[in-house]
Amino acid sequence: MKTRIALWPQLGSIPLLMLVLVLAVLLGRSLAAPTLYVENSVGQSVWALDAASGKILATIPLPGSPDGLALCPDQGRLYVAGGDAGTISVIELGSNKILRTVKVGGAALGLVMSPDCSRLYTAGGGSNTVIAVDTNNLLTQEVAVGQDPQAVALGPEGRWLISLNYASKDLSVLNAQNLHLEQTLAVGNGPHSWSLSPDGRWLAVGAIDSHEVLLLDTQTLQVVSTYTSDAAPEGLAFRTNTELWISSLASNYVEVLHLMGQDQQQMVMPRRYTARIQTGPGPFGITFSKDGRWAYVSNMIEGSVVKIDTQSRQVVARFVVGGEPHRLVLVE
Repeated sequence: MKTRIALWPQLGSIPLLMLVLVLAVLLGRSLAAPTLYVENSVGQSVWALDAASGKILATIPLPGSPDGLALCPDQGRLYVAGGDAGTISVIELGSNKILRTVKVGGAALGLVMSPDCSRLYTAGGGSNTVIAVDTNNLLTQEVAVGQDPQAVALGPEGRWLISLNYASKDLSVLNAQNLHLEQTLAVGNGPHSWSLSPDGRWLAVGAIDSHEVLLLDTQTLQVVSTYTSDAAPEGLAFRTNTELWISSLASNYVEVLHLMGQDQQQMVMPRRYTARIQTGPGPFGITFSKDGRWAYVSNMIEGSVVKIDTQSRQVVARFVVGGEPHRLVLVE
């Protein structure tokens, strides 16, 4: 009597087979190399880079110079503000294809996403407005703010929205749901950049003309402390709740600051940086890996992206890409 060997699972095993296939797909995704998406200001494009090797995987053309990136990983989407072109483009992660581009105004500067990925916010620099975009149908809504807004910041859990108004030297605080103006806060000369601490407790705002970084309590929206840098703070990024990185286009380094205080409820800026990390000419964009171990910094003047070990604070890789790499985000 011959023994018959089953070459295909029996009916009762199909659910198990499906589970194995799903796990294989998920495992494959987790093993895929992280991808850096980097704005190229002079090339009117976004690069997709292999974050391990620096190899350019794709060059994604845009209708204008990119000026803001916002991720929605769960939907596999990257949104790009088109700067003076006044557009927002939707890129499919993985395929790196543009799915759609919509005109939202005279200019679209900076970009931030609501926690549920249902709305985008951008600064209408030429029209002194903030523009809200529904990500489902790409319909827009505008509200007037201060003069020459350069970026928008979203508060913890999307409670409020702040427009950084360069020319009027103030911040417009809006209700993020109905876009009603709630208050206007006077700040340093030329508010331009911002970063929210991971726990949502602190908002750092960079004023590039006065070379200041202001620390705001997000519960009271009051400035509690100020740090003065030697150069204009172009880029800000919290790595932890108390560690802030600052870049300046006019330098060749990033500064690392540690907030000081007895507890997370009472923190102030230090008088001096903890470390300066040499990156190369013209550092601008800063992003971190999810675990905070690695930092990636774009050097606009050198045309490179550097990878930094945040523990040793040493540059461990330099990816020369050319052009003018601007903001960047990491997809893991």
